[in-house]
Amino acid sequence: MPHISENWVTIQLVGSSWEIPGSTLELGGSYLDTIHRELLEEVGAQLLSWQVIGAGQCYSLAEKPCRPYLPFPRYYRLTLLGEIKFVAAPTNPATGEKVISVQLASLGNSMNRFRAQNRYDLAELYQFTSNSGGH
Repeated sequence: MPHISENWVTIQLVGSSWEIPGSTLELGGSYLDTIHRELLEEVGAQLLSWQVIGAGQCYSLAEKPCRPYLPFPRYYRLTLLGEIKFVAAPTNPATGEKVISVQLASLGNSMNRFRAQNRYDLAELYQFTSNSGGH
């Protein structure tokens, strides 16, 4: 894998919450299709290279699935580390979340953003990623 920058992507949604780019599969879509689509929609970027760094089974506490064709209540999460190229502003489609800012920050600053809003899961994910060869 090529050298990965010391910068980590975070996106800010309407309401000021910081998140990581991500989404669910479209009906008939692949993980790679989803990744390419979401990077353009939420970050305005193209994926240049990537590697899978984690996969896990999760359990939803929601009353119903967000899309009827998705596995529920158990579902799977795939986590990637990659290199991106910014090509445009986030497209923010009407059916998606509204991204108001895309930020590149150091690992520490990114983790502090997540911790400040009690998203320790995202802070730990970035920490795990950095320990997996992310820089």
